[in-house]
Amino acid sequence: MENILDSIKNYKNRDYFYILSLNIIGNCAIWIQNMMSSIIASNISTTSMMNSIYQAAITIPFFCAFIAGYIGDLYNKKLIVSFSNFLLFLCSIVISFIDFKNENDIFILIILVGLFSIGSVLRMTVTQSLITTVVDTSFLKKASLLNNLGFNISRVIGLASAGYLMSYFSIRNLYMILSILFLFTSLIMFKIKINDSSLDGNRNRSKSKGLIHLTTHSSLFKIYSIDVFIMFFNGSLIWALLPYIAKSQFGFSSEGQSDLMAILGSGSLSTLFFYSVASKIKVGSSYYFIISLLLPLSIFMISITENIYFIYISLFVFGLVWNLKVSLLNGEVQFISPKESITRVISLFFMVMYSGQFIGVLFYGVINDVYGINTSFMISGCALFIGILLVIFKFKCERQMEYL
Repeated sequence: MENILDSIKNYKNRDYFYILSLNIIGNCAIWIQNMMSSIIASNISTTSMMNSIYQAAITIPFFCAFIAGYIGDLYNKKLIVSFSNFLLFLCSIVISFIDFKNENDIFILIILVGLFSIGSVLRMTVTQSLITTVVDTSFLKKASLLNNLGFNISRVIGLASAGYLMSYFSIRNLYMILSILFLFTSLIMFKIKINDSSLDGNRNRSKSKGLIHLTTHSSLFKIYSIDVFIMFFNGSLIWALLPYIAKSQFGFSSEGQSDLMAILGSGSLSTLFFYSVASKIKVGSSYYFIISLLLPLSIFMISITENIYFIYISLFVFGLVWNLKVSLLNGEVQFISPKESITRVISLFFMVMYSGQFIGVLFYGVINDVYGINTSFMISGCALFIGILLVIFKFKCERQMEYL
């Protein structure tokens, strides 16, 4: 914790911390709304497959992330972030006037949340690249890690509070409150003065040879992409289907569903206490692979135990390791990316992530309906373990090539 505070004190950058603060506020609102929508979907849908279709549908906009990245590299990033927040505001307002009581209403929810996801993709992609324009290269990895920590602080708050807020307030009022938060972040962003390099037309409207070279010739980028795809494909069973699993398998209420997601998010948040250690771990090192193995182990534990406390511990560990890996991979990708096309590189990496989640959530939705939840967890754990071995092999081959 002290190392984080030292980093903040030693790096006095008003623009960076304005963006970081607004990002946390906006992400809190996004996670609350996403969790609310997932709870609503799990309550009005009757099968795991229908819930999977809902989760897959809201992931589809991430396939447009590269378009968002292209826009972010060409135009004023600050204005794009403000616009995306305003789009989220409009979506929340519309959703607040609709009642979700019948099973057929899930299709309306899918459309509206899909539009909401488009705004989220645009906001997430451009905001992350905006941070890279206001920090020095020497601070880039730490800034990326802090940004991911802020993201997970928002996740914990959102996941933990959504179910409880729904028990005290009407859904309509909650959506109205969230819309106000989105409008607030949109308006405040306009007032922040940021030296955005995307305003340099000569630099950013030229064709980026760096992007093409990175994605076609960089072995590291390909390995990072394989690693994160395997993670999101198999992790989709946890992140996307947990609310449905909590309801159907454990009979949890909205509060109980939020509790499980909050424990998962708390594991991610605990990365805060490992900040100094995490910032020193190199992707591809033996330490990296040791912590990676905790992901399939935690999934195996969930599949073989019926003790709810062991499940809590496993979810906590899964969230912790997940955030460590995603933070490290994000930092490495941003570090090797050419500045003039960094938004497109980040968006391309996001596309790899969420294409894995999109395919995974459909796959595990079918497996869960046909073979049951325990089989789904066993397959997910085995696939993650094999994937880690594959990534280890790829890194080993890369190192051998370096010596030739």
